[in-house]
Amino acid sequence: MVIGCVYYATLLSLGLADGLLNRVASTCRLTGSGVSSRLQQFRNESTTGKLFVDGAFDDFIKV
Repeated sequence: MVIGCVYYATLLSLGLADGLLNRVASTCRLTGSGVSSRLQQFRNESTTGKLFVDGAFDDFIKV
């Protein structure tokens, strides 16, 4: 799950993710909605301080 989220978030930050959510998710045997909701959860936990990642998600919070 984490790999799919990080890969998709990287594509988003580079502006290359247009229409690729389901394809990225399927490579990890996940659904697009699962990856999207988990990425949102990572963003929420990172901004509220519940997730200690020492700035690892700073680029993805803006996406």
